[in-house]
Amino acid sequence: MRTLDGTSRREASRLSRPATRRRCVRRGDPSCVSEHALCVGTADASGSRPLPLQNDVHYVADSTGVGKSFVACALAQKACRDGYSALYMRAAALFRDLAIARADGSLRSLLARLSRIDVLVIDDWAMAPLAETERRDFWEIREDRYQARSTILTSQLPVARWHEQIGDPTAADGILDRLVHNAHSIEMRGDSMRKKRGGTQPSS
Repeated sequence: MRTLDGTSRREASRLSRPATRRRCVRRGDPSCVSEHALCVGTADASGSRPLPLQNDVHYVADSTGVGKSFVACALAQKACRDGYSALYMRAAALFRDLAIARADGSLRSLLARLSRIDVLVIDDWAMAPLAETERRDFWEIREDRYQARSTILTSQLPVARWHEQIGDPTAADGILDRLVHNAHSIEMRGDSMRKKRGGTQPSS
């Protein structure tokens, strides 16, 4: 059965339903996201339930290539499917953008936008010691998001070493107090997935 404008009743019913907010904001191309990653990576963390928006998640691995970014991106994709906004950034790119925003006077606007993202994924966190302005900016990010939005961090360094990477003891205490105590910390071990995909090279 079709309506006067040629639209079927099923199509008309679908078009009349209010649109669900489903926005995925990403920087770069987190190519780790796939249907397989979604199924495997979220099974223990959230299953079919919406991603909790007041919990932080840390994926820590003692070597590269074990899949921490892969799973973090899968959680971000799951959040998008549940109707939340998500942003993926590498830590170096985040601090570079913050430095540019500080220079051109748009820092407050950028921090405000970051505070509204439901799930913020920061990849390769604490790979290098933080500069003084980076500490201040990250403090602001954590203060704005604490117990209000989710932050997913991946790092090759154990949480015990984050304090020294942040640098200033007072700032480190404040950041980690808002970052660690209410978070799910997941330690990942294993061989590099890139090495497994690459296989053995044929001998010449």
